[in-house]
Amino acid sequence: AAHPAAHAAQVATGPAPGRMILLVDDDPDIRSNMTEILVDVLGHTVILAKDGPEAVEIYRACGSTIALILMDATMGRMTGAETFEAIKEINPAARAVLCSGFSAETGCETARAHGFLDFLKKPFTISQLQETVDRALSTKMDATPAALG
Repeated sequence: AAHPAAHAAQVATGPAPGRMILLVDDDPDIRSNMTEILVDVLGHTVILAKDGPEAVEIYRACGSTIALILMDATMGRMTGAETFEAIKEINPAARAVLCSGFSAETGCETARAHGFLDFLKKPFTISQLQETVDRALSTKMDATPAALG
């Protein structure tokens, strides 16, 4: 199934009927490595965005199909927090996880302040990525994210 933003974004599909994840990171190596794990190991489908403005454009075009956003915290044109604020204007129920090399304390504070479901500290293992994605996808949206207390 073609997605409206597929012409502008790279879409990679996993072997299992996983969920659609929007991966936003300005580092091409990180996008490539995380896509490989999310698609080949965890079985999700991934749409890539290289920065905040592109992520907002993609979300506006096909947000209804996106189950989760994995968002880098520090990018050139818009921060991860700014990007997620813009996405929440499109869909207040959007789900996102903040990813960064920040300290866990700073990362969790930033994530909590901007409504992210969780914080994933870089670098992380495949199992940490899987646990974080699974937890974020299963979180009830009316609850305070358990991971951020």
